Amino acid sequence: MTYGVPDPDASYEVKNERKMKLGELLLKPKTKFRYSYDFGDGWEHEVFIEDILEADAKTRYPICLAGKRACPPEDCSGIFGYADFLEAIRDPEHEQHKEMLDWIGGGFNPELFDLDDVNQSLKSMR
Repeated sequence: MTYGVPDPDASYEVKNERKMKLGELLLKPKTKFRYSYDFGDGWEHEVFIEDILEADAKTRYPICLAGKRACPPEDCSGIFGYADFLEAIRDPEHEQHKEMLDWIGGGFNPELFDLDDVNQSLKSMR
């Protein structure tokens, strides 16, 4: 099953992400599901459930425990657009170098992952 924002033009059924909570999916450890994000750009994520732990009453959820690399910028046209974007910002001679840096606000480090920033963003979901 695929979860995300339903799109009438999608070629497969997508369950509305806003009407589901992970706990309602009755998932078990070692299972996986697919999450579609931004149909226009075509981001597909395969989520693997490693384990299911008891919630800590002292912890406010959701919370990110770890991660790698920066998220691609919104509206960068999916995986291939992101690859083109990275190529342009890395090469000062690229014809779109300045345009892409201006679009992103001056700089972008694809290797950067800031756990505090991620958890600050997740606070809006509480």
